[in-house]
Amino acid sequence: MIVRAQIQRESYGFGTFVATRVAEIQNKTEPSDWWWVPSEFNAADLATRITSPGDMVKNSIWKNGPKFLNDPIDQWPLRQDCNLGNDELPDTIGIVMSSDIKKMTNRMSGLDFEDVKLENISSYSKLLRVTCILMRIVTTKSFKGASIGITAESLNAAELEWIRYLQRDISDDWTKTFRRLSPEKNEAGIVVVGKRLADWLKATWNRTDLMLLPNKGHYVWLYLKSVHDQDHAGVDVTLAKVRSKFWIPKVRKSISMIRKRCVICRRRDNKCIGQQMGPLPLERLQPSPAFSYCSVDLFGPLTIKDTVKGRTHGKAYGVLFNCMSSRAVYVDLADGYDTSSFIMVLRRFTSVRGYPKKIRSDLGSQLVSASKELKEVIQNWHWDTIKMFGNGNGMEWEFTKAADAPWENGCSEALIKSVKKSLSLAIGQSIMTFSELQTVLFEVANILNERPIGTSTSDPNEGTYLCPNDLILGRASSNVPVGNWDESDNFKNVGSSNWKLGQIVEAKSSRDGVTRDVTVRYKNIGPGTKYTGTQDLLIRRSAHRIVLGVDYDGTVSTTDTGRTCQYWSETYPHSHHLTEELGDQHNYCRNADNEPFGPWCYTTDAATRWEYCTVPHCDSFDDSPKPEQNCRMDQQGRNYTGTISKTRLGNTCQPWSSLTPYQHRFSVKMKDHENYCRNPDNEEYGPWCYTTDPDVRWEFCDIPYCEGADNPGKAHWKRGWQRYDDSCYSIQYIERNWDDAKDFCKYNLNAYLAEIQTAGENNFLMSILPKPTLDDNDIEVWLGANDLKKDRRFVWNKSGTEFDFTDWGPGEPNREYEECLSTHLYRDGKLHWNDRSCYWWNFFVCEKSVGRSGCGE
Repeated sequence: MIVRAQIQRESYGFGTFVATRVAEIQNKTEPSDWWWVPSEFNAADLATRITSPGDMVKNSIWKNGPKFLNDPIDQWPLRQDCNLGNDELPDTIGIVMSSDIKKMTNRMSGLDFEDVKLENISSYSKLLRVTCILMRIVTTKSFKGASIGITAESLNAAELEWIRYLQRDISDDWTKTFRRLSPEKNEAGIVVVGKRLADWLKATWNRTDLMLLPNKGHYVWLYLKSVHDQDHAGVDVTLAKVRSKFWIPKVRKSISMIRKRCVICRRRDNKCIGQQMGPLPLERLQPSPAFSYCSVDLFGPLTIKDTVKGRTHGKAYGVLFNCMSSRAVYVDLADGYDTSSFIMVLRRFTSVRGYPKKIRSDLGSQLVSASKELKEVIQNWHWDTIKMFGNGNGMEWEFTKAADAPWENGCSEALIKSVKKSLSLAIGQSIMTFSELQTVLFEVANILNERPIGTSTSDPNEGTYLCPNDLILGRASSNVPVGNWDESDNFKNVGSSNWKLGQIVEAKSSRDGVTRDVTVRYKNIGPGTKYTGTQDLLIRRSAHRIVLGVDYDGTVSTTDTGRTCQYWSETYPHSHHLTEELGDQHNYCRNADNEPFGPWCYTTDAATRWEYCTVPHCDSFDDSPKPEQNCRMDQQGRNYTGTISKTRLGNTCQPWSSLTPYQHRFSVKMKDHENYCRNPDNEEYGPWCYTTDPDVRWEFCDIPYCEGADNPGKAHWKRGWQRYDDSCYSIQYIERNWDDAKDFCKYNLNAYLAEIQTAGENNFLMSILPKPTLDDNDIEVWLGANDLKKDRRFVWNKSGTEFDFTDWGPGEPNREYEECLSTHLYRDGKLHWNDRSCYWWNFFVCEKSVGRSGCGE
């Protein structure tokens, strides 16, 4: 009614904006052309204000128009004369907005947001911008420029005002309710959590306090939705972003609900309707010879180059035959896309693997998502010709029916994926000739045939895994088996601690003079039982059940044929797994794996991996009861049979019969000695034991000397100290591998393997170290460096620093598997640095700092 009254009056009585609009309307139309109708009958009102979709349904005024149009015109609720007084005809915008400003000024003087309908705002950014505009209007009492130049600072201020308003809903007793979060009020009067992390938060790059918010309300919903809409990430990612600024209790559920309602996320995460896989074909379940039932599929095209003109490229297609029972594969290459090319591949396959009873394949229609060219190639084949080729040799061909269901030939599809992956790793982007690519495909097929089928087991008694090659070749790998197979390889895998140790007292031969049966005497008592010599048993055993020389620890180092034994600490020329167990046994013949015919060794002859050794047989052994010896008569202390089971540094000894945490070769020989300190290998410095500490393999024990025994004292393992500058050095003339030498210095001398920092220090050490001759150059000395972390990048073990000074010999360091630092005599007649296998046994030199009393003992 106000607008209709303004139109029929003169325009000069209004404000500038209204006067201009009224004058324009009066110039172009007549006031009599305008009528007034009540709002409830005016359909245009629906388009000029916020309207619910429910108000615009089929039977609404928006669809059908006002109902009074069906009535006579004299009954229409219309008016044309709308005379209003000046008080009733205001300058609408100015007066009404001033009234709103006055109302908001009264309501928002304390920044109260009760009049803001959050439900009408759809985004968090819009809410903050609207809040900024309202705050400007309240502050300036004007609409002029209220929406222009909104800054980040004003947006942050608006956000803080909302937080203050929302925190009114938090319990008044918030210090008690949220005590686990350590809440407090900051300088701005906002409750924040994480008081215990305050110092850390101030030191971080964003320095943001975690403001506390209630977990309900439209404001929180808008904020969570804005964070989620940034990248539509998962619940955990969104939660992490929210908690970089706010702490909202039980917010995970709200985030999850927002994500479920997100159209983009639902569309992205939507899954196709799936059904349970169909039953497996009978050929997959019944045992049958390899490649009796096959499936075949193609992949490609693969780019090849011409053999003569290398720049000319062509196309070939991979063909995969898959055995449905053994899962073995045969992969070949077709040089063309015609029927005859595929038949050539099929002929090669049947020549190598024989004719299958049935082959399953498709007509290529399932390859819609793959190469269109490959699909057309397969569809253009003369399948009648291919089937005739197979039928002539008793072979049946069966086709899958689904056009878009590659899983019907899934056993081949999965293997094609594996072939492509292996092919990509093998050749990358290289382009090969036909024969080169065919060779690579054959090798890829062999790799796939070495893959395990079925579930691998952790039981060592189950043997190695089963693979397709086992069913085709009789062994897992196509390589030549390493070493010579021996009947002992078929023995039951029984722990060596369960083997009986005894003496052969009688041997009985057959008519051909070969020993067939033996009489064995062994002790029939358990560990910890006092031996009186009367519990021995005599039993007869077949010679095939006897293992000789298990306890041999002599110094024979040549085989039956006179070949020299390879050092156990070395893996050249023959690699093996006994380095740790027998690394301290030089190159002496041993029988650590219970070989039935006695001690043996790897040879230094690259053509002969190992041979037996001829070792002397004991005529008898003294098994009479011996009194317990609680002290030692000499430095070695081999007579000691006491019960000390702690090392000199307090570590508990590992039981001799146990192979954990350290494996060793004394589990049979010393199994009756529990975990007591002993000297089974004639160690120069006396009894010792393996420890239960995973960081300390072995240590010496403090065994008291018997009365009247030759007691050299502790000096027997110090060998004297020599001083240079601020360090003391002691040369240890006992052979150890590098790790044991390091531990010896640490645990027995409170020192470390020597580290050389200067040329002067190097010259001093080289002058006091033992000097071999060029003819007998076996004497080397360990120093404290290795390159275990990075090849040929040596660092000092104690300080962890790289070399500031080096004295490498010519061409050193030179071998990848030589990872520890030692000295070596070179042809210039001088000692220089050399890299050596850490398992090698050398002398070593220990270093420590000068103490108050000098180097001392």
